[in-house]
Amino acid sequence: PKAIFLALPVFLLVLLLGGLYFSYPYFASVLITLHVKPQPHKQIVPVFLSGSSQPDKTTIIVSSRDLEASVTKEISTTGETTVGEKAKGTVTIYNRTLQATTLKAGTRLTTSSGTVFVLDNAIAVASSSAQTEPPFLTTPGSSSAPVTATKIGVESNIGKATQFGVDNYPKSMFIASSDADFSGGSSRAVKAVAPADLTKLLEQANLEVQANIDGQIKTEDADLRSVIVDAPTLTKKEYSHKVNEEATTVKLSLSVKASVFTYSYQLLLDTLTKEVISKTFPGRKFVSGKTTVFIATPKKISDGIYSGEAEIDGEIIPIIDDGYYSQIAGRSVENTKQLFSNLTGIVNMEVKFTPEIPVLNGNLPKNKAKITINLVPG
Repeated sequence: PKAIFLALPVFLLVLLLGGLYFSYPYFASVLITLHVKPQPHKQIVPVFLSGSSQPDKTTIIVSSRDLEASVTKEISTTGETTVGEKAKGTVTIYNRTLQATTLKAGTRLTTSSGTVFVLDNAIAVASSSAQTEPPFLTTPGSSSAPVTATKIGVESNIGKATQFGVDNYPKSMFIASSDADFSGGSSRAVKAVAPADLTKLLEQANLEVQANIDGQIKTEDADLRSVIVDAPTLTKKEYSHKVNEEATTVKLSLSVKASVFTYSYQLLLDTLTKEVISKTFPGRKFVSGKTTVFIATPKKISDGIYSGEAEIDGEIIPIIDDGYYSQIAGRSVENTKQLFSNLTGIVNMEVKFTPEIPVLNGNLPKNKAKITINLVPG
């Protein structure tokens, strides 16, 4: 009896440990963390946009609506132009003819070097007069008038007593001479609006219009995205400066009314995964936070149906579906690591049991419901 009494605790301990050993695979749970290196993926995929699925077509299910958007965009200018002042001065015009003449404002006076000035105002010039007695000298009629150069620049700052031809008259009829040195002519190179600046500004503003519309949609549902269909109606398009105007920056105010399609971004990724990725990269899916899909401007096929291109730029990772859970249930940790190491992109596996009993952590739970697998892109 004494021996039995002494052996009883040992028996119970063995019984307890045995029960724990055989039951542990059924009540323990495990978290498997798979560290995966995503595979970059770029692709352009033909798609259809419609309110319902199109047979044998990769279809993005959309809803139609009309929206308005206004944006203001400003960029630095890249052009260059010359600005400055026109030279001014006073001339005396001599009339050698026997007839008084009125020269209108804007009449051109040209130096021998080709520098052109114009009369600021209309001017009357008396006819010439001759002496009635010897030596019978003839005195031309004359009038003084202010003139302005037709072009900016220091080249028009001519000196005193410079001669001019008057309009199309020969110098034997009309001639002019500067009364004093001209001044005020100047020029300098400055930043200006180039044609390419306006093109670039419009392109950037159009992108902001799309972003503005997307923002309106996302306030309703963060998963929604939009794409403009048909040409939007411009209600405002105002540039702050014209081409070749002096400016260091140029601004565009743009307002549009647009017909847009809205769609679920997650549903878009799921559709592309199912109908595109699964065919070229079986067993893989997009990393939603690392993948962007841009729908290029759609073309109308018929009422409510448009064709376009989905421009994909993202990353793909393996899909861990229910089949893997069934495969690894009850399997050793080492064999499980070997299984997952064969998947492209898996770089490391971490295993955490609950409760943590090191001598019993060699095999995974036999109940797949006790297994959780997390994929961690990195």
